[in-house]
Amino acid sequence: MIVLSIWAFLLLGGFLLLTALRFGVPDMVSRVYYQLQHTTDSTVLGGTTEHKRGWIFSVVMIMSAFLMMVCMLDTEKGVLPMAFLGCCGMITVGLAPRYLSEDQREVHRFGALVATAGCIFWCITACYPVTLVIALAYLAGMAYAGRKDDGRDVKTFYWLEIAGLVDVFLTYWAVRLIG
Repeated sequence: MIVLSIWAFLLLGGFLLLTALRFGVPDMVSRVYYQLQHTTDSTVLGGTTEHKRGWIFSVVMIMSAFLMMVCMLDTEKGVLPMAFLGCCGMITVGLAPRYLSEDQREVHRFGALVATAGCIFWCITACYPVTLVIALAYLAGMAYAGRKDDGRDVKTFYWLEIAGLVDVFLTYWAVRLIG
């Protein structure tokens, strides 16, 4: 099962890293969908054809959620229905990625809320020290970034979402490796 979690981590982490390098850090993870909807071929090679590749966001969200659902439920640690709900929420975000659309806005928000609540609750009940360390690291990072007055947008919500995703992976690995 650890191999599945590594695949999920590499898939989601690699995807978010590549999109951040290509388009810059967005305001939130879901914004990556819109970044991919208006991509062009490589400008270095002179490409100007626009492609709609937002579907890649959906595939990555759904696949990583399914992979982690199997892993988290296999641990038999923490409140397992919360792990299930958290992963279902992430799948919902992947199925309704257009949060700016009137049709999908409420579904997307509900999925994001369920994903956040379910995963964080599972992490706290499975191995709360990991969640505590991640929360303190996030707060320290935001305090440090906010201390600098250089006019940069810190992207607080994006880094909060990344901290939550990292919390899920580190909690899973801690439960698996430490017991």
